Amino acid sequence: MSFQVALAEVYIQASGTLSDLYPGTTRGFTLTVTDADDDAVDISGDTMTLRIKRRKGDLDTDALVSKAASSMLATGVASFSLTPSDLAVQPGAYWMDVEWVTNAGAIYIAHEQEIKILTRVSDS
Repeated sequence: MSFQVALAEVYIQASGTLSDLYPGTTRGFTLTVTDADDDAVDISGDTMTLRIKRRKGDLDTDALVSKAASSMLATGVASFSLTPSDLAVQPGAYWMDVEWVTNAGAIYIAHEQEIKILTRVSDS
């Protein structure tokens, strides 16, 4: 899946997808932030948090998963690594978003989507 969102001359390109997740598995996800000229934006001093919630309107404190980016690079790439314990979630439909807080204090929703946690065939 790929998408682009314009935020005051800053663009966010998502790579990968978080649809069709399985409980107790590992999944990586990256977001790339560029400007209007497609040049990387230095996000090394910023933070991004990925949250998975039952309902879109749930409070952040009620998120089933809340995971900070494992790296925020000067090349504009934010990486997330979801572990089996992060994804210890019952099968069903959920909402996921990524909140980006810049070092200047601006807050954006960098990515949002409905995701599905599927029932696994294997029981490991």
